[in-house]
Amino acid sequence: MVFRLNLSSANLGCDRAQCGACTVLVDGRAMNGCTVLAARLGRGQKILTVDGIRNGPGIAGLHPVQKAFWQLGGYQCGICTRGFIMSTYALLQSNNNPSNDEIAEALSGNICRGGADAGGELTDPSLAE
Repeated sequence: MVFRLNLSSANLGCDRAQCGACTVLVDGRAMNGCTVLAARLGRGQKILTVDGIRNGPGIAGLHPVQKAFWQLGGYQCGICTRGFIMSTYALLQSNNNPSNDEIAEALSGNICRGGADAGGELTDPSLAE
């Protein structure tokens, strides 16, 4: 996606669909970008990356989900952050008041490879606000 579709914010993590760092939305559905053949995309599908949910430049332009991750320290190294944000964003598009269990389920395909997984903090209901 990065090279064929020029989506520079489509992150690459493990390249094996095991970490979720590459999560993007394709037609509103969260998918691991590394499992999607770029040759099959770009034919009218709506592909949304972490850059596509911003409301403007700088910290003030962060989407509320991005801002919540920033406030909870979720931008420390940034490798996994995009995937966590996009998985959370996808959940909130279909359920604007998820329970902690629903948030945990939505994030179950995302891991922090740096070992700084926020775990319980990422199920904080403030992410849905």
